[in-house]
Amino acid sequence: MDLLVKTSGVSRKSIYRYFITKDDMAEAVLKVRDIRWMYWFRTECDKGVPRRIVS
Repeated sequence: MDLLVKTSGVSRKSIYRYFITKDDMAEAVLKVRDIRWMYWFRTECDKGVPRRIVS
């Protein structure tokens, strides 16, 4: 928490206003990371072999 407060420039009180517990904050960070990663993954996969329509 100390590192987060120091590097973000946001007070501990402000952080806890949005995230009640450290677990809530970790969950939010991991959700954002997952969304970004899945976007990257899908974008990279779409660059690969063109999809073929199966009839």
